[in-house]
Amino acid sequence: MSYKEKVAVYPVHSMDGYKYMTQIEAAIRFYDKEPDVSLEVISLSAQEYDVMRKQYKADMIIDRIVARRDVDKKGKALGITTVDISMPKMNYVFGVTNTVKKASVLSFARLTILPLGIHLGLKTVEERVFKESAHEIGHLLGLTHCFETTCIMSFANSIKEVDDKLPLLCNSCKEKLKSRG
Repeated sequence: MSYKEKVAVYPVHSMDGYKYMTQIEAAIRFYDKEPDVSLEVISLSAQEYDVMRKQYKADMIIDRIVARRDVDKKGKALGITTVDISMPKMNYVFGVTNTVKKASVLSFARLTILPLGIHLGLKTVEERVFKESAHEIGHLLGLTHCFETTCIMSFANSIKEVDDKLPLLCNSCKEKLKSRG
């Protein structure tokens, strides 16, 4: 029996993001890893909320994920949430990974709704969730942003750029991942 590395998945703020668990688990298995899903919600406080921006601070959420992961004695971790998140000097982010802390947070807030509040078809949303989950997990595994715009590891600054990605790694990123072991 071979051992596969696990990626811990934590709900952040609520369990709402778990409706996309099929896509998140597929993104983890995309890298031949096993999902290790927690049912304990990581709560957020006023400290993580930026009142002026009306968004949660992704870097502080990562610290909450790391604290829970360390108590649970787990390895790499992905927090999933439906709250809108941001980083300094950026209007919003779909997700953030701290490679030193080996933890990521992924928000579905902007992956599921268009600017006018129009809900998207389920297939489009599921594809976006898969691609951005796989993107953050790629960072957890040591991949950096790719200049090939169709690669999962390309940086997405807009929902159109997420939609333009293919649900695949380019050959260069495949080789980088392979060389990391």
